[in-house]
Amino acid sequence: MYNAPLMNNSMRTPCPECGRVLDGERFERDGALYVRRQCPEHGEQIVRLSSDADLYRRSEAASVSERLPAGDLRPFWGTASRFITTLALDVTNRCNLNCPICFADANAEVIEPTLEELERIVPQAPAKGFRPNLALVGGESTVRPDLPQIVELVRAKGYEPRLNSNGLALSDEGLLRELRRAGLRWVILQIDGLDPEISIKFRGRDLTAHKDRVLELLERHGFLVHFAMMVVKGTNDDQVGAILRRAMDLPHVRRVSFYPQSVVGRLDEHSERTDAADVLRAIERTTDGQVTPEDVLRFKEMTRRAFALTHHPLLRPRPCIFPFILQNQGGRLLPISRLFQARYGLSHPGQWLRLLAQLPGLARYDGGDFSSDLLICNIEKFYDNDAFDLDAGLNCHHVYLEGRGAFPFCYYNSFVRPGGSWPMGC
Repeated sequence: MYNAPLMNNSMRTPCPECGRVLDGERFERDGALYVRRQCPEHGEQIVRLSSDADLYRRSEAASVSERLPAGDLRPFWGTASRFITTLALDVTNRCNLNCPICFADANAEVIEPTLEELERIVPQAPAKGFRPNLALVGGESTVRPDLPQIVELVRAKGYEPRLNSNGLALSDEGLLRELRRAGLRWVILQIDGLDPEISIKFRGRDLTAHKDRVLELLERHGFLVHFAMMVVKGTNDDQVGAILRRAMDLPHVRRVSFYPQSVVGRLDEHSERTDAADVLRAIERTTDGQVTPEDVLRFKEMTRRAFALTHHPLLRPRPCIFPFILQNQGGRLLPISRLFQARYGLSHPGQWLRLLAQLPGLARYDGGDFSSDLLICNIEKFYDNDAFDLDAGLNCHHVYLEGRGAFPFCYYNSFVRPGGSWPMGC
């Protein structure tokens, strides 16, 4: 077990300029949380960690302190694998878009492993017990003509493949048929909002009508859909409630993830910082209070208690993730954490019983075997390069696979991607 201290004011944090690991001090100012560190080469640095210090601490308190080792996880795979729920595999760095906000800096340096190399990179899934899903990422995976063969490879290795896509190529019904025959069931579809102006700002063109068409085709061909929305404060955070309602209206959309903008890759380091607290406030505001930060924090505490009993990887709470589940209540969004409050649950026995019947399917959510009136949601904040809490960032569930090894997700994106350098003294 790899333990990291929680609930104190110190944190290990790399200098974004030289990568030297420093002892930072966390402090509160005007309700926000900051870290102060002193680099012997680059001087004092003060960076904001969260716009809401109280929410940050409550999330930390509702988490567990286990963490992965830094660097290549393969020597620790037998121990580390029990933390992992998702593997990510970059199948290409090419993309059919050139978005100004690209997280992975696609097209900057084309890297595309062969099918044989991918065969060596992906480990065989365990024969028994929990198996992570495996996300095909990049770049844009659909630019590869052998994508159906990659899906078959992933399934042969024992994993549930999930395709991350901007959707541009998914209007091709021939491709959709090939992917279904290969065994793909899940598409993680990039969503920026429902307004053309936002699509133009984020993607360089208006893709809203195209994605509506793609959603129709994905339903026709039997795919399950997971919306993935990067949220930027002051730009598209007013769309989060509409995205939740849109997902709830479409029976094949079963999950929604919100990713507060992180200062990584091609993102503008001088743009408005966005964190989980900003997204939680935006959800409350744009759902007219139907979903509140308290609902989400209560659900996080519930998962902490459930993990203490079951040690199931899907329930392991981390500081950077805020999960919640919504139920469609006659067009209103009901956080299921309210059903576990005695006053509400006892006064709504029908809803409680409906939820109870869905628990087996929710426990195996990648199968999609739960009612379409339930929507699994989460907010996940990837760590900024200049505000990286090293121990919290290694308290991870998400691991990148590539030729050099297997790496915790944020650690990989900030320090290991081609052109990066690992933190000194990590």
